[in-house]
Amino acid sequence: MFESIGWIRKNTKRAVNRRARQNKAPEMGGPLRPPPFESTITFSKRFRFQASSALVDVSVSDSDVTRLLSVAQSPTQAFPIIGAAKIASVELWAPPATTPTSCSVEWAAGGQQIGAPQKIKSDTSMGATYCAHVLSKAPRGSPGSFWLFPNGDEVFSLNGPVGTIVDLTVTFVLANGAPVASTPITISGATAGYLYLLSLDSGGSGFLIPVSYLTA
Repeated sequence: MFESIGWIRKNTKRAVNRRARQNKAPEMGGPLRPPPFESTITFSKRFRFQASSALVDVSVSDSDVTRLLSVAQSPTQAFPIIGAAKIASVELWAPPATTPTSCSVEWAAGGQQIGAPQKIKSDTSMGATYCAHVLSKAPRGSPGSFWLFPNGDEVFSLNGPVGTIVDLTVTFVLANGAPVASTPITISGATAGYLYLLSLDSGGSGFLIPVSYLTA
């Protein structure tokens, strides 16, 4: 029995080595054919925003997320370059104060048949030394757990005092060969041809301003 196992291992190793040699160019030492590759441009990034006003149930939709990166075609119009997005996490820090401060993220509920219930994660500071801090991921089955497309549906909402820092970690897929939106989105004070990072709630109040990035 042990001899048979040894024979199988030896022949398996020989077959693997033979296939590796067959895929090598005899002179250059490289593969005989180009390897498969993923042509879709995909990248993951943490974006940071700061609340210019108190956040009271500030809604963030799938359209807000997918149009974060947009190219201006005029001072007042821009086209998004993102085709789809998938949220990894949302993180909040509420600035400390002499009285307790709170921050929260509320994930929208899924559908009636397949989905997830509404979920809220919150934290409250206990003094002027430490921030209230929340790190949250979308519950399985909620809209935020799937790939997002610009449909105008709410993904999550935020609460926190003025100055709250919001980090969004997300994976983007760039549009390939087709415009993401048939009509441009409205911005202000832009320069044509420039790439802008829009506010996280650009479809609503526009309170969540990007940190250290050109915006419009």
